Amino acid sequence: MWITRLSIVVVGVSCLLGIAAQGPLQAGDKDKGKPVGKKVELRGTIKTGIFAFGGETTGTIIETKDGTYELAVSKELRKDVDNLDKKLAVVTGTLAIRKGIEVKERKIVTVETVKAADNP
Repeated sequence: MWITRLSIVVVGVSCLLGIAAQGPLQAGDKDKGKPVGKKVELRGTIKTGIFAFGGETTGTIIETKDGTYELAVSKELRKDVDNLDKKLAVVTGTLAIRKGIEVKERKIVTVETVKAADNP
């Protein structure tokens, strides 16, 4: 009897750990680790250190003439993005649209390249 209970607990914990390990952007994606969406190039002002109710943000955005996009930035590009805070930049990456709780639709770009933009 105790072996059956132990087995149920082990299976339950394994399932929970598997779900938590997926992360907020990849949860439910078929190609785990690969951004799903279309390639984009955005030109606008980067802003870092962004906070939102419920933590519903990546913490970094780019404000363009077409709207605001969240940026999902890798550890390798974090320093480059932080150095462009409040500056005009060009970002390339993969755009994914996610449903939000506080915000109806979240436009998140997984950044592949970032560089300072020439002034218009």
